[in-house]
Parts: sequence; C-alpha cells; structure tokens
Amino acid sequence: MVWRLVAPLLPSFNSRLQGGGAAPLDERAAVTAVMYVLTSECARRHLPEGFGGRP
Repeated sequence: MVWRLVAPLLPSFNSRLQGGGAAPLDERAAVTAVMYVLTSECARRHLPEGFGGRP
C-alpha cells in the first residue's frame, strides 16, 4: 500500500551516455530502508544487513 503512494514521487532513472555515476539501487529496498530508519530511529549505519544500498 505504501509503495503505491511513494512510487509516483520517485524520479525515473536515466542512464548517462558518457557512463559513470552511481549505479541505480532497488527503489523498493531504498524506500524500505528509509522507512525503517524513520520508524526505528536507528542510525543509517546500523541498518540490518538485509537492506540494500548500505555504505
């Protein structure tokens, strides 16, 4: 349900012709990680291993 509200707000990924830049992350995993941090009040660096896009 939350994904239906959030998905239209996310920008589409456009690859760069010259290459380089950051690789795209799974949008659902990124949104889930943000929701987890906001609701649990944990620091981003303390995310469990199951979340994608960790530093």
